[in-house]
Amino acid sequence: IYPFVSNDLIREKTIIKTKKYDFIYIASDEPHKNHINLIDSWINLSKENYYPSLCLVLPIGSFLIEVIKKIKDKNAFINITIKHDLNREEITSILKSSRALIFPSYFESFGLPIVEAMSCDIDIVASEKDFVRDLVDPSETFDPSSLYSISRAVKRYLSIDDLKTKVNRTT
Repeated sequence: IYPFVSNDLIREKTIIKTKKYDFIYIASDEPHKNHINLIDSWINLSKENYYPSLCLVLPIGSFLIEVIKKIKDKNAFINITIKHDLNREEITSILKSSRALIFPSYFESFGLPIVEAMSCDIDIVASEKDFVRDLVDPSETFDPSSLYSISRAVKRYLSIDDLKTKVNRTT
């Protein structure tokens, strides 16, 4: 059952082999959506000479658009693209052209972008929160309150071999 998702989205299982974006985040700009920690983690990654691509789908007029433009002016290599005013078909297309949905939200009543990402067969890298686990078993998780945790999860997902990203697992 895929509530609130277009039947066309569910039926069309076209997989785009060449992905335009490493990560996509579709969300309003409310504070609990946690864009600031996500953006700060991208700044942190660039300081470590990692430049994964991130597409942010934001509402028109979002204050974050200006914030990100200023950050990009200071950090020319930061790889963040901003999209807005997309219709359902464009959102489906951009999801399918992304390797993974990144979802740093602190809380949700229902994580619709997670369901949409599942419908498009893309991976999910998300907050280690019950609302995420209620919907999906994500590829990677992180502490949404820590930009370093987000950065490490991104590196793990991208298979960047870094001692800091490895998790000690005992059997």
